[in-house]
Parts: sequence; structure tokens; C-alpha cells
Amino acid sequence: MNCPRCKSKRLRVINTRQDTETSTIRQRICEGCGLVQMTIEVPIPLDAVKWQGKTLVRTEDYRHVEFMP
Repeated sequence: MNCPRCKSKRLRVINTRQDTETSTIRQRICEGCGLVQMTIEVPIPLDAVKWQGKTLVRTEDYRHVEFMP
């Protein structure tokens, strides 16, 4: 994961909490520019994505589902 502001890879988790039984919210800070951001982690079905070479892409059955880039 890269910082959206400065593109640094030095992000550190400063807070974690369970939102529901299956989702986790993390607060991260960029050690490069100090930007604080929140991320949410949710499970997706195993058949929702597949590898094409080194790229992870959505499968046809899940084209309608919005994933973060």
C-alpha cells in the first residue's frame, strides 16, 4: 500500500478495531508526510478475483461489485 499523497510505502497502523464480525477498520499514518487515513478490510468470495500474470482482476461474475483500486 502506498500513501495517496506522497506515494511513500512507509505506512504504519496506529489503531485497529473490529467493525463487524467480518470487517476490520485500521487507521494508518504515513511516515513520509504525516497523512492519516482509514482503511477497511472485508472478505470477498474466492471466485471474485483471479490472477492475470502479476495483476489481480475481477472475474466476470463480479464485474458489478465495486472494489477499491
